[in-house]
Amino acid sequence: MYGPTRLQCAPDSGGSYGTGLPNATFALSPHTNIPLSSSLSINGERFDFGSDWHLPRDPLVIRRATNTIINNKTSDLFICLGDVIDASDGSDTTEWTELFLYSLAHSFENVLYLPGNHCLRSRSNPWGSFDLPPNVVMPYGENPVTFSTTQNNYLLGNVFYDLEFIDSSMIDLTTNQLKEFYSSLPDGKFLLGGGDHFDSFQRMSRNLSARLTPEITVLLTHTLPHPSEVSFKIKDRSLDSEHPAAKLGAQIMCTPEQDERDALQYNQSADEVRAWWNKKSFFMGSNVLNRAPNNCRDGLIVLYGHNHRPPKNPIITLENDRCIRLVSHQPFGGDGGEAWKTL
Repeated sequence: MYGPTRLQCAPDSGGSYGTGLPNATFALSPHTNIPLSSSLSINGERFDFGSDWHLPRDPLVIRRATNTIINNKTSDLFICLGDVIDASDGSDTTEWTELFLYSLAHSFENVLYLPGNHCLRSRSNPWGSFDLPPNVVMPYGENPVTFSTTQNNYLLGNVFYDLEFIDSSMIDLTTNQLKEFYSSLPDGKFLLGGGDHFDSFQRMSRNLSARLTPEITVLLTHTLPHPSEVSFKIKDRSLDSEHPAAKLGAQIMCTPEQDERDALQYNQSADEVRAWWNKKSFFMGSNVLNRAPNNCRDGLIVLYGHNHRPPKNPIITLENDRCIRLVSHQPFGGDGGEAWKTL
């Protein structure tokens, strides 16, 4: 029996955590209208997974969420891809994330956990702050870890924003502009204790790329490790499909009329609107897959979270014609998590 150490919620007679808390469950996310978890079978092995619930720091809501996942489980393996608890205000959510993970660890044989950017805010020792049961597997810092079963080899790696997503000059941005923008975001203020961690972020991406050998069947990250699900704005329609960033897998959007409307709404110029969009898109992930196309397996499955939407193009092709399948299930409860309380 495992029990979270900080919130002191003991198991009840039914084996769930949080004595006296209601067993009611959620049907669907209040924002995305999808279930809290999904399941997938790879090489004959089924697992349940999800991410980005952004739950409030409320034991009643957390108990209902974990009950929903447990009541709908289809396997003995759960993959949690991060951002369990909302931390839009920069709060340390360690104890609340532990409550969530301990509940799942009690009902699943194994839990694979990729901490998200919300999971790692506002603490001096972000990787060492967790006190998790032995059947929860989590990568620490810049070093990926492998979890192997008889059917699959899962590679778990922390990945954030390596500034090598694409060449920023392709979208008329400089590295300094991107760093200045990042410093204004909650992650720039709070992630890993706050500050400039780009050297570490780049090592995370490179270390993960180096471990993507053909033996790895499933890659697990919190942020997207490939530009294919990110869109950048340009104003010249003639470059729409031939833009250099498009050749790396990024989606290129040319919507000058919409940009002008947005500029009026936000009291900016259309160029400023496009620049803001491109800066924000740059912080959707890293470029793990394009960096190591010769190492990874043809048919690799990549599970990720972070961007609060399903993949638009679930099958991508790398430079050496290896096909990769992107999979995500992100219920997302909204920033602040308050919408969950209304259900």
